[in-house]
Amino acid sequence: MKKNLFLAFTLIITTSFTSFAQFKNLNDAINHAGKQRMLSQRIAKSFLMIAADINIEKYKGELDNSMAQFEEAHHNLKRYFEKDQKMNPAMEKVERIWFNFRETVSSTAYTKVKCNSVLSSSAFLLKATEEVVALSATGDKSKVGKIVDMSGSLRMLSQQIGLFYVASYLELPSDQIKIKFDGAIKTIDKRLVNLIGEKVTNTNEIASKLRRASQNWAFAKRNLKLSENLKPATVGVTLNSFMREMDDITALYTHIPTPQ
Repeated sequence: MKKNLFLAFTLIITTSFTSFAQFKNLNDAINHAGKQRMLSQRIAKSFLMIAADINIEKYKGELDNSMAQFEEAHHNLKRYFEKDQKMNPAMEKVERIWFNFRETVSSTAYTKVKCNSVLSSSAFLLKATEEVVALSATGDKSKVGKIVDMSGSLRMLSQQIGLFYVASYLELPSDQIKIKFDGAIKTIDKRLVNLIGEKVTNTNEIASKLRRASQNWAFAKRNLKLSENLKPATVGVTLNSFMREMDDITALYTHIPTPQ
């Protein structure tokens, strides 16, 4: 496992996600900061899927890939914001938490104690990456940056829902899982409506993709109940599909010209 992680960090990763290349503008940087936010939840979800013995090889690959993407994102964000003094403390905080989190999820001890540690640690990493997104978005004087942030947040929420779902499947002891799970679902519902209602920023292509994403989200929600007969394999597939749709849409928003 650790050997695979080492290889993942040293190779150029080719994935379905937008490449972490040189950012073309601030909104592109906001997009990638938001993607890093999503990865904090995706990595934890992948670890718990492996612990739950769900499609082990698939989720090992997802885990390795996501960790490599997080590393690459952090490197490029540090480089992009290196002269921005207000960003430095936030980036350093992410780095400190990430190093500890990376060590935790690199372990192959898939015990309940370890799973609980991953679940709680991912929340700290999420909060730190949220700060980077928020700070970077304040540098955008137009509405576009806020839309990029909102659209990108749906990627994170899809993975957070998957994380809480598999945590419930593993019966991890937390009275907050269902509350946060239900809250994330309601937030996606609300933000999808808000995004669909955007008339200024939505091109015909974005509007069409949002309608399709909304339909697929409605389909995915049918299995999102923390009750008996949990289906983490099925839920994992549908949530990943929705995440990829929102990743494409968020990238499209970064191409919208910023009003002068």
